[in-house]
Amino acid sequence: MLTGTLRASLDNRFATNPDTPMTGKSLYRYSTGHGNMQCSACHGSTHAIYPSAKAEDNIQSIQAQGHSGTIGECTACHTTVPFTSNKGPHGMHTVGQAWVDGHGDIAEDGGASSCTACHGSDYKGAPLSKTMSARSFTTEWGTKTFAAGHMVSCFDCHKSD
Repeated sequence: MLTGTLRASLDNRFATNPDTPMTGKSLYRYSTGHGNMQCSACHGSTHAIYPSAKAEDNIQSIQAQGHSGTIGECTACHTTVPFTSNKGPHGMHTVGQAWVDGHGDIAEDGGASSCTACHGSDYKGAPLSKTMSARSFTTEWGTKTFAAGHMVSCFDCHKSD
């Protein structure tokens, strides 16, 4: 519902750069992020962040990653996927099989608390943990398949204790 009221950001990792382009103004269209690129490089124009009924609004993302929506596939820009727990856009971890194979040590070494920003305080998934496309991963418990839009939970693979 449109109210005319600006949305308050709960976490500045997802906000515009403060005082950009000038003091007192914080505008998305001038903000930069990952690799000092303008936010629109991945998210599209100011009003293209949300799903669009206009097919031409998704041409860039479809050409870069094979599906519409915010560019979220590391391979859209990187020829090899860097392995990181927090150096991706908005402090994200690597997305894909490499993360599935190597994230255990990070979580066990006290890094699990950083998961809550996207996966929720209960690690059961949240809107920011949604898969942008259907994905399948090989795990020690077999192949796990997730439909596009699935909110990824730690417990999709790991048992809760």
